[in-house]
Amino acid sequence: MFKLKTSNSKKMNFKNILFDCDGTLVLTEHIYTKAYQILLAMHNVYLSEDEIKRRYSGKSLSIAVQEIEQEFKITDPQFISKFESLCSEMKKTDLKPTFGTPEVLDELREINKYVVTNAPLEVAFNNLSALNQAMQEIDSKSPGHGIISENVISAHTKGKFKPDSDVFEQAIANGNLNKSETIIIEDSISGVQAGIQTGIKTIIFLNDHNQHMKELYPDLEHINDMRKITKYF
Repeated sequence: MFKLKTSNSKKMNFKNILFDCDGTLVLTEHIYTKAYQILLAMHNVYLSEDEIKRRYSGKSLSIAVQEIEQEFKITDPQFISKFESLCSEMKKTDLKPTFGTPEVLDELREINKYVVTNAPLEVAFNNLSALNQAMQEIDSKSPGHGIISENVISAHTKGKFKPDSDVFEQAIANGNLNKSETIIIEDSISGVQAGIQTGIKTIIFLNDHNQHMKELYPDLEHINDMRKITKYF
């Protein structure tokens, strides 16, 4: 079992973590970006990877499609189903956990952990399967010690998506969590905006697809190895 060595003097009194899913726990941004590019190209719209990330990263698919339809005058009733089909196929080979995440979840198994996502629950569960598999490889004697399904909260439940902070407030209420004892880990603009609204300490995870976040939020802590959060516990 992995053990990250940290100085006891750096330990802080946090007890709960609210993770975003896509881009924070698992790497999906490259998959979604490619799917957007393929579908937009079918309508003679060509956007770079950086432009797609800037426009649509962290947003719910339905909101992103609404913006695409309005801006580019695209009418395609099958856009969402095509997008989901493309992503599903690519996830069979390209889905993997973010750096250090399986190890830190194994290390912090006694800490309250929630996944707070804009994605539908079934999509989140599918994405987390890569993480669960990686954790099983770390500790085959303790299956299922990651994030339980009851602790996965989707903004689709109420239809209020990040940057609205409602989905984070749901997690706080569901777990009866103290905000001062909680940290949020996010990777997107909409997620960070939602986190800041709650007043909860928000940390940005850099996943090689969102380096612009360092410039946008220079006053927030940035990490590129999830194991660095152990200093808070």
